[in-house]
Amino acid sequence: MRAEIRHNLDAYKESGCPGIMNTFPAYAASVNRRYTIGPGSSGDEILMELLHEVCAGAARNGLFVQFFLGVERSWCGEAVPANDTQRILKLSALFDTYRCAFELVPASNLNNLDAVQAAWDFPNVTSGGGDVVV
Repeated sequence: MRAEIRHNLDAYKESGCPGIMNTFPAYAASVNRRYTIGPGSSGDEILMELLHEVCAGAARNGLFVQFFLGVERSWCGEAVPANDTQRILKLSALFDTYRCAFELVPASNLNNLDAVQAAWDFPNVTSGGGDVVV
């Protein structure tokens, strides 16, 4: 997967793409821990390691990373906003570790303050759907 992520992010840069957007369901793990992936790894642990690879590649290629957060499809067929008070906190180690721009777009109004606070705390983070300066 590392090689595939690196290849894709290199191709995005070569094509002139300024960044990538990620959306993912609720997660229990946190990126402030590193996980050894193996047969007993949870989906959340794998997700966190993949996020580290994506952010490292984005930083290497000068791309921004947009996280569209807070949409859940697991409760019904429609995408609905879902508040998670630790959703952005669990990602904050990425903002501190990788020198790329991050844009946080929370679908849940209750997570908006967390996104604004992250933008206040980390100079490489912006909140909302505005322009991202790379």
